[in-house]
Amino acid sequence: IGSYFWAPLLAAFEADESIEWTKKTTSFAITLSYAMEATGLILAGPMGDVFNARNLLAFQSMTICATMMVVSLTKNVFVILLSIAVVTLVKGILWPCVGSVIVSNMSPGKRSVAFLIVSTASRLA
Repeated sequence: IGSYFWAPLLAAFEADESIEWTKKTTSFAITLSYAMEATGLILAGPMGDVFNARNLLAFQSMTICATMMVVSLTKNVFVILLSIAVVTLVKGILWPCVGSVIVSNMSPGKRSVAFLIVSTASRLA
């Protein structure tokens, strides 16, 4: 699940009476995640061309782990929404960095097939 670790938890958040989570909060969380992911693609995506793509992917992985821990330890709605926003913003790094890694590690003849596989996998993930 990776960057979307929080999605299966939304129903549990609504059912938990100790958290002030409502259906409106769930709708807002989903909208927020898509808006932040789009923002991440625009702002953070080009970083794969400037910085080492493997380091950026490691940063994204660490961010996912940290936000998973924060969400599991808090009952504060604002902190959960902030964690969702951060992890989906940083997700904007993922696919541009994967493209950068493919370009730097594969011969030009194999890149088209690799990009096709990666783009298909991105829709299935």
